Amino acid sequence: MYRLRTADKGRPLIISDKVVHEYADINIDTLHKKNLLSLGEDRYLTTLMTKHFPAMSYKFVPDAYALTEAPSEWSVLLSQRRRWINSTIHNLAELVLLKDLCGFCCFSMRFVVFIDLFGTVILPATFCYLVYLIVRVATHTGQFPLISVILIAAVYGLQAIIFIVKRQWQHIGWMIIYLLAYPIWSFVLPIYSFWKQDDFSWGNTRVVIGEKGMKKVVASDDEPFNPRSIPLQRWDDYATQHNLPGRRGLAQEKDMYFAQDGMLAPQGTGTGYEMDDMHSTYSSVKPASTILTGFLMGQPQQQYRPPMGSPSPYAGLNNNRASTFSHASA
Repeated sequence: MYRLRTADKGRPLIISDKVVHEYADINIDTLHKKNLLSLGEDRYLTTLMTKHFPAMSYKFVPDAYALTEAPSEWSVLLSQRRRWINSTIHNLAELVLLKDLCGFCCFSMRFVVFIDLFGTVILPATFCYLVYLIVRVATHTGQFPLISVILIAAVYGLQAIIFIVKRQWQHIGWMIIYLLAYPIWSFVLPIYSFWKQDDFSWGNTRVVIGEKGMKKVVASDDEPFNPRSIPLQRWDDYATQHNLPGRRGLAQEKDMYFAQDGMLAPQGTGTGYEMDDMHSTYSSVKPASTILTGFLMGQPQQQYRPPMGSPSPYAGLNNNRASTFSHASA
């Protein structure tokens, strides 16, 4: 997402004035905005990209991979899931209100997002209903809930069939562990997160292990944020310094955002980006400063394509890693 570029001039879409203007909102006066911008700012950024560039089409890149350090303590896991669940709910609530989502009726992306939001909210109720069914079947009280049992067996049975067909036997074992941990993930963690909707701390997730095995806090929640600590630079200057395409040029500098007392503010009324700039491609490889070099300025513009290599475990696969972002014409 951070490397989405227009195909004609290679301009990065993420610094579109419309995206930056909403993302740099400092009037965070509601619980909804606080969860969006304090806990789930990365997810909210993807929502803004979808909102302002709705005709883009994404393509899966198998070479993309990420590494993370799993929580090793219960308190760290609790803090992580609180942030993830709350930010997911508020971001899905923002995403479901977007006008330009693909599909229609029950086949629309809006319906999928709504089901995801609804399913997250009712997780604790779902767990309670499963406990009720188990008790009812075990004690032989009342009529046997045949339909409910069949639906539940079908849901988990289809997943097991996929594992068996693909011969991924290790997933059978992980599925058993998932079922044993289901009360924690579907009841304890969601209830705790809902109760802590107004808790915006990051907990101990910023504690890292140093070279000598000692734990070190790399950032503290109590430390006030100083906006002047972030280096500010215009995109034209950054593109020139790193020999990148997509410079806006002198004619468009009046549309740039400028720094004023450490804050971002709009200058001029132009957008700097038009919707016809959306024939874009992206790459999953290393940062742009290491790959977007050697562009011949002054030569006829050609569509920017990412390199075919990628430093991942799947680099040997013969797949098309370029994605085209198209827009519908009237």
